[in-house]
Amino acid sequence: MTADGAMVLPRMHPLAVPLRLALLVAWSTSPATAAEDAYAQKDCRCWASQGACTTNAKFMVPNCAGSCERQLACDALFEAGSSSVLEEKDKKIAQLEEQLKSSAATSDAARRQLEEHNATIVQLQA
Repeated sequence: MTADGAMVLPRMHPLAVPLRLALLVAWSTSPATAAEDAYAQKDCRCWASQGACTTNAKFMVPNCAGSCERQLACDALFEAGSSSVLEEKDKKIAQLEEQLKSSAATSDAARRQLEEHNATIVQLQA
């Protein structure tokens, strides 16, 4: 983290994504037994979230397999879905902007019509 509290993500090695996908495939095709962590689960999860499953795979894979499996699956889903999530948000923003423009145009028309009615009322009262 930086001094202002912003999270700094570690720079990824160019082979990190292919390695992560290979590990994910290897774990997903393994027998259905749940992978377990040899060290305290909070330690393994912390190390996995910091990228140790790829930077220190020799230690992490045998000792923190459960955390690495979860982290790699999460990373793969995030990487696969991040652009589609952003595209959906952009579409929603565009829709809302159109609705706002339409509402503003309707409001302007209604305001003009009200002013015309008020002017007519003033003329009739005179």
